[in-house]
Amino acid sequence: MGFHLPGEQCEDESEQSCLFRKFESLSCTWDTGDVDSRRFGWLSSLEDELLYRRLCKLPEDDLEQLTLLIVDGYRQADVARLWNCSRSAITQRINKNKIFLK
Repeated sequence: MGFHLPGEQCEDESEQSCLFRKFESLSCTWDTGDVDSRRFGWLSSLEDELLYRRLCKLPEDDLEQLTLLIVDGYRQADVARLWNCSRSAITQRINKNKIFLK
């Protein structure tokens, strides 16, 4: 049984994250038996050791945001509503993390 990331959970393509639609080729699947069941267990499936180490250094809020966007398939606007902040604040955090992860 596979677990699909992230947009395959959406029945309507308009519900999918813009990032997912743009980079659909980067999606992956894995056997849920191979993934750590904790909230950030998806990190254990990463094959890039450097990326893994950098992600592990991120604050928990940043990991939660990435999990919501990448694993759970939320859009930036959805995360902004969940966190009661502007979409701009979410975008700024994403951009900050992109620089950190390079």
